[in-house]
Amino acid sequence: MPRANRLLVVWCFAALFAGSCSKVRTPAAASGAVTLLISPAGEGAPSAMRRNGEVTIDCEATINNRTGAPIVVKSSFYSAFDGLSVVVRTKDGRTLGRTSYLEHQSPFSLEPREFSLPEGETTRTLSFVTDYIAADVGAIVIEVVGNLPQSSFGGKLESNSITIEVQK
Repeated sequence: MPRANRLLVVWCFAALFAGSCSKVRTPAAASGAVTLLISPAGEGAPSAMRRNGEVTIDCEATINNRTGAPIVVKSSFYSAFDGLSVVVRTKDGRTLGRTSYLEHQSPFSLEPREFSLPEGETTRTLSFVTDYIAADVGAIVIEVVGNLPQSSFGGKLESNSITIEVQK
């Protein structure tokens, strides 16, 4: 085999190996050492409010870091929660849509900043603005999913599901 062909073959294998390595789950991801839990918005506040054809969904999201060390997340936006999205379903399980937490935000800077998730629980109120929930839908089931961008945690996060009433 000519030298150029051998180099091409070696390069292809190296590229395949590097690509497969990027998908390897870290021990923290494989063991479930980082979890995500959601609950309805704070006391007295509606968790889903309809205004002008849009529904704003608010929930409390808690990331529990049981890795034994802080997790550093990098984002050009505002928090360690920037890699999350809400998945909205009907009570019978039909998916209505998915909205990123970043959908209605502007970047803070072009250079990512570091946000630390210390050991234990970190809670934040998340707001998602959606335009795909029909006017006749009175209750929705939400789940928050995503990742911790540019961090050592190599897994996906999936929260519990909660049912919330859409207020008018």
